[in-house]
Amino acid sequence: RPGGGEESFKGVPSEGFGGGNDFILKNGRIVQGKQPVGREGAITYRSGRMIREEGNHPRPGRYCHAIYIRGCDGFLVTGVTTEVNSRDSNNIHVLYCGRGEIAGNHCVSTVSEITDRHWPGTQVINVGPVGGHVNIRHNTIDGGGQWGIYVASQGNTGHLAEVHHNIIRHRSYTTNGYALGCHAPNMRVYANVVKSIGRGAHLTANNIDFYSNIIEPREKPNPEYPSTRTHGIKLEGPTHTRVHHNFCRVVAEEG
Repeated sequence: RPGGGEESFKGVPSEGFGGGNDFILKNGRIVQGKQPVGREGAITYRSGRMIREEGNHPRPGRYCHAIYIRGCDGFLVTGVTTEVNSRDSNNIHVLYCGRGEIAGNHCVSTVSEITDRHWPGTQVINVGPVGGHVNIRHNTIDGGGQWGIYVASQGNTGHLAEVHHNIIRHRSYTTNGYALGCHAPNMRVYANVVKSIGRGAHLTANNIDFYSNIIEPREKPNPEYPSTRTHGIKLEGPTHTRVHHNFCRVVAEEG
């Protein structure tokens, strides 16, 4: 809002703020207003998908991402605190971008309702497809309904994505809610600390180097699986992927 009260704030323009490449968002705080959630037992899930919702409570806004960057080559998000709470919402959502850096941010998420955990699900920090060198570092994550940091890219590209020195204390309300989703080839993932309620790391792409991480997830029962099956580090289908010099301890809580 402009200072001094001399102008009224008419909201975010439909085309967003700015545009083009070499975009910088630095410092400050972005907070979503409190959104309604369904009462306990009002939502029915089947196989990780919301299939029925009872009651006449107001429906929350979906996909209310705090930061959404699309089609930008050369972006920087640093020193920003974001807080989100509504259904299927991400803190930082980066789509179809090239080079970029997400560094030194604090992401707070109390999202607890996920329409479909299979696709698109919800992530605290989502980047993909990767089109250039992406550096995700020194961020702190508190909460999040499903994924913590999720990086994806198709094919066997030569682009390098680095995820390092992040503290991830996410809180998953679904199964397959991992603190680290490593789905882009040639990633380097190191020196992260995971202290999550959910699962640890999911690696599906080729030629990932995953090392020097501390992975300590605790999984609680969820609507899909009343009994838990915690994963620390899961490899699913990759080749030439290396996992070494990590500390991993997992706990499956009673359900």
